[in-house]
Amino acid sequence: MSKIYNDSNIFCPTSTTANIHEASSIEFNQIYHLSILHYCPTCQAPKSSEQCSFNLESKFCSNCLADHTDSRSGYCTKNCFICPRCNVILTITISDHGSGKSFKFRCPYCPFQFQSGINEKPKSLHAIVKFERKENPDLHYQLFRTIQSSLSERKDYYHDKSDLSERMEKTLQLGSKHHHDIEKDPFTIDSNRDGISDIQSLTRNPLLDNNSIHPNQPYQEPKFPIVHPLTSKFSRKCLACNTQLLVPAVNKEAPTINKFIIKFNAIEYMPTLKFAPIEDLTLQFDNQRQLLLNFINPLSSKMAVTIAAPPILSSRFVKPSCRHIVNVTLPVSKFVLGALTSKNVMNGIPTSLLTSETAASRAELVRRVGEAQYAEQTEDLQKLVQKGSNWYTIPISVCVEKNTQEESLPLEDSSVTYDIQIPLYITVGSDLPDSLKSVSNRERLSFGYWNVVKLEGIKFHG
Repeated sequence: MSKIYNDSNIFCPTSTTANIHEASSIEFNQIYHLSILHYCPTCQAPKSSEQCSFNLESKFCSNCLADHTDSRSGYCTKNCFICPRCNVILTITISDHGSGKSFKFRCPYCPFQFQSGINEKPKSLHAIVKFERKENPDLHYQLFRTIQSSLSERKDYYHDKSDLSERMEKTLQLGSKHHHDIEKDPFTIDSNRDGISDIQSLTRNPLLDNNSIHPNQPYQEPKFPIVHPLTSKFSRKCLACNTQLLVPAVNKEAPTINKFIIKFNAIEYMPTLKFAPIEDLTLQFDNQRQLLLNFINPLSSKMAVTIAAPPILSSRFVKPSCRHIVNVTLPVSKFVLGALTSKNVMNGIPTSLLTSETAASRAELVRRVGEAQYAEQTEDLQKLVQKGSNWYTIPISVCVEKNTQEESLPLEDSSVTYDIQIPLYITVGSDLPDSLKSVSNRERLSFGYWNVVKLEGIKFHG
């Protein structure tokens, strides 16, 4: 399911002691979009990257396809370089000068080019670029050397501290060793240790500013090729139960193939939520506003859904903070989502999400409107409910009460827009999908979680 039809932002708590049934336990830095989450069949819960362990399965260069899985390097050790401006693979040409050879790096898409000096002895391109950078460093490289030297000089100061940890001592020793190696290098830098404050001057990227390095030669600035970073494939396991959630297929002959041996994506087992388009983003004070919220079932079996929300939203769910009270009412709290059995894509799109942009969408919308007119009359609540093959649309009422007693917060400007986050606690029950029967010890799919839906750009008026 695309993010276009998805307002599912899931709270994945990393703490096992928090009372996850309370809205007060929701931490906004632990809310993730459903499309990037895994699903653990053993825990029966969505899992974020923070709740997974990682293992490197493959590491390769996407340009030359060389395998570097057993290497500790993070970049290609062969002749693969990228442009520092646009990250495109550079073309390299060799010129023979009799006494030696020089190399020219050129970007096929932008004006970047780099000409090396004449090398009389055989060297790798990595060694050539590294030597050229030392001979004619840019501001980033100079600042790095300044910071490294300054840290090594502070070793004696930290050595007298009784609370210095063993790890910090080893780090300082390592920095001192590198510092002595640097002193042997013919390149020297400005010894002004107060230059650390020059970090602030890097808010303007010097790599893109020609005049900041060579004012008189704007197209001969010392910008150097960047070594091509490696592409990695990782497997993931649930930290709670050690169940494998993602295992990529590794083919050394064709490493760029993006296939998986094991793949449990949360979007394939959890319902997706989407608000119907809202034309008027203004909420009148003390007036209930009916919004339509769509639920879509990704499973091939029916799904029983129970939904609940706090009747009064805490102030932390409204940004920026305001003095008024936001009430939420759910007229429908239980329903059953149909199974995803139809091969017709249009049948799986809720009516409120159909548009008139395509002929197929227009035809489907006309058909559903016609069927609704000839349907049997039902009670008022059911008129607000719409359902299809694998989707269900329910009303959700939002009301803003004007609060004139709270004086700790300033009066609101009518032009201010607010983002309202509505936490919904959803419990799901369904038959266990076939893809989980071989790995799960449960008989049914049953779990609960917080889904935070957002109303953005809302204005209060009245």
